[in-house]
Amino acid sequence: MQSSERNHRREQRDEKQGGGFDVPWPNSLFIIGFDGCGNYYFVDLHGNEERVHLAAHERRFNPDQLNQIAEKYESIAKYVVYLQGVEEEIRAFEAAPESPGEQQAPKKWWQFWK
Repeated sequence: MQSSERNHRREQRDEKQGGGFDVPWPNSLFIIGFDGCGNYYFVDLHGNEERVHLAAHERRFNPDQLNQIAEKYESIAKYVVYLQGVEEEIRAFEAAPESPGEQQAPKKWWQFWK
């Protein structure tokens, strides 16, 4: 088994056990994304649908009631499109100036009171 595959399996196990949901995750739920705020995006490997589900940290998560989770993407492709949009928003935010005043010429020290 490759080192990266072994690390991914370990991360899956650790996230499922320590994700803060206080419920055991079935092995059929495979985490494919994490937003850094405690929310997990996952697929059900044994399900008949290819939907991407969201386990939100501020809501009670019950893996036995996946069809009642409101936040989901109809396919992995739509989830990837969503991620691309987020990435574009981040790039636009990072490229924007920090403040509108940044474009003005710097003032001399005695001009700060005006």
